[in-house]
Amino acid sequence: MTRFCRSGLARDKRRSRPRSLLQFILFAMLLAIQPAFAEKRVALVIGNAAYQNARLPRLANSVNDAEDIAQALMGFDFKVILRKNLDKAGMDKAIAEFGRAAGDADAALFYYAGHGVQIKSRNYLMPIDAKAES
Repeated sequence: MTRFCRSGLARDKRRSRPRSLLQFILFAMLLAIQPAFAEKRVALVIGNAAYQNARLPRLANSVNDAEDIAQALMGFDFKVILRKNLDKAGMDKAIAEFGRAAGDADAALFYYAGHGVQIKSRNYLMPIDAKAES
């Protein structure tokens, strides 16, 4: 089903998800075929879907996407830190854990599926307890 968004660009949601997953897997494969420079690989994968604020709709696929990405990364010998439906404190804790693990890693990767917002050219990831106000 093709949809038209405000910008007038056609989007096919069923096609965009598998295509972006395929692009990611191809990127991960490129990492895997590099010479043995990257022996310690770590990844933080976060999937947020169960938003608590009525202005932020719950997401149907972000946790599933995070699980799929985590599984693919494990296949490429990444030590994956997979976290789902994190509030602000949980996101801070997961990012700190990832920072410690990535400190001596040869390769580090971060993947986030969930709501995000851009304010004055700065991007923010939204925890499930985010307050959405205008």
